Amino acid sequence: MTSAAPISTDEATMLIEGWCTRSRYWFVVEHVVLLLEALIGTDAAFTAIVDVLERAESSAWRGHDVGGLFGNALTHPTHAMGFLVGFLLLRTHDEGLRARLVALHAGGRPRTTLHMCLDLALNGAEAVRRAAPQHLFAAHFVTDDAEVVQSLSASAFMHASLSPRFAWLGGPAVHADFVRRAEARGGVPAPRAKQFIDEFGTIRSPQTVALMMVMAKRKATRKRTLAWFEAHRTYVNEHRDQVDAFEDAATIEAVAAVLE
Repeated sequence: MTSAAPISTDEATMLIEGWCTRSRYWFVVEHVVLLLEALIGTDAAFTAIVDVLERAESSAWRGHDVGGLFGNALTHPTHAMGFLVGFLLLRTHDEGLRARLVALHAGGRPRTTLHMCLDLALNGAEAVRRAAPQHLFAAHFVTDDAEVVQSLSASAFMHASLSPRFAWLGGPAVHADFVRRAEARGGVPAPRAKQFIDEFGTIRSPQTVALMMVMAKRKATRKRTLAWFEAHRTYVNEHRDQVDAFEDAATIEAVAAVLE
């Protein structure tokens, strides 16, 4: 793996096995999974991850802590792989790969954390109802029941769920929850605020305008948010009521100035 040539699936498997030797925060594992997909393609990355999961030690099939898993940090790398492979599952067209994952889940030890992670990746809302997690992050693959996403979103506060994906999965009710989160103290931490603006700013919705008003009130994010208003002037003016209804006169004035 010292040459400039693209890495093979076998080499990707070796990399993943190396990353699975110790605990890491879930977002580090997520970066590994998505980077591998970008480098070698969805099916090759999927194959490498399933290869590793099929050879996982028996210790990976112990424990039952879905609440802690999504409430604190997804730090067990094998569990994280078992969950994050769901993103690749959304994009593969290879039914054989899906069948391997289904077989792995079916043959695994029930009611263990890895078994539940695979269930969440494979089985959408039904799996969420079985696992009964308390955190929205667990609903990344619920593409079949917006109400399940909404039920978790109503009390969501973990920073891991600050993703526009949930507004897409759960619809306007979840989008409104993100407006409330942005209003709450600490709801959108400073290190995540710029990314939050850029990602949610891609959604054409009146609630996005309301959300951006909240972010425009913040001194640290005002410049970036006002640039968003200027870039989307025509659309925002179609929903000017969201601007005019905001509770802070100074923010309304600042936004109105870039909309003229």
